[in-house]
Amino acid sequence: MKKLTKTRPNVSLATLLLGLATATSATAADLNVPTAVYPTIQAAVNAAQTNDTIHIASGVYTGQVQIISKTLTLIGQPGTILRATKAMSPFPGATPEQFPIMGVRSSQITVQGLTFEGERLAGHFVGPGALHGIFLRESSANVENCAFYGFRESTPGPEDAEAITATGFEDDAVNVHVVGCTFADNYTGVFFTGLPTHQSMNVTIENNTLIGPGPLDNDFTPLGILIREGVGGRIAGNTISGFSYIGTNVDFPISFGILAANEANWPAFGILQPLIIEGNTLRDNQMHIALIKGDGSVVRNNR
Repeated sequence: MKKLTKTRPNVSLATLLLGLATATSATAADLNVPTAVYPTIQAAVNAAQTNDTIHIASGVYTGQVQIISKTLTLIGQPGTILRATKAMSPFPGATPEQFPIMGVRSSQITVQGLTFEGERLAGHFVGPGALHGIFLRESSANVENCAFYGFRESTPGPEDAEAITATGFEDDAVNVHVVGCTFADNYTGVFFTGLPTHQSMNVTIENNTLIGPGPLDNDFTPLGILIREGVGGRIAGNTISGFSYIGTNVDFPISFGILAANEANWPAFGILQPLIIEGNTLRDNQMHIALIKGDGSVVRNNR
């Protein structure tokens, strides 16, 4: 195997007259996985500096990835798979411990061309936590041309699972973009939630395909896209199908292609942040689009 190492351009120093100041400049680097230097994705993440790019070769990777206080780009080749295992560690979230394949906190990331496989392992993580493909906590992200499969239980039951979850509970708004991705066989495709008082997350969910798990009888209604308080933005050009519920164990025994509802002051419901929902194609869902107190939102040109 060819040995590839992280390289950086030479640092240029400009010394001013009288030695009053010294200026240093550096350029972002490319890191390659797997190599002798970076045998795992986590090893590359740990070594990466601001604005570095991690290139991940084709293959199956089973180690959990945790990205904390970083600004990074991760790019996969065709056939790059990040797969859940029962050995995944809890990742600290604003709510009880979560179990993501990729956990991100206080960071800015771009993720391209990766496939996340949940292996239907939600039933293994018993308790209040959930199985996730990507879990974003107080982080901005561009998730582009990725795929998410099998974030659910093997046999439908009481444990939740979501392909992408993002939380933004701080005053500084985060920006999350999910574009050109494929979701299939997941309880929930995309779940975003923020502050009850004002918009703390700006989102773009565009040109994705979300295929539900079909009629299910469990303790969670399957959902294509779920938007809660503090989240505003655009949901456009998506194709969403196959979300339906046949059980009776929940307060609202209905599945939704797109559901936007503020639960911060449940059961009264608060007012949502404005959303634009346009140009989506929805089929074979129990309820295609629902907004509860969606003041200022726009729903147009959906099919």
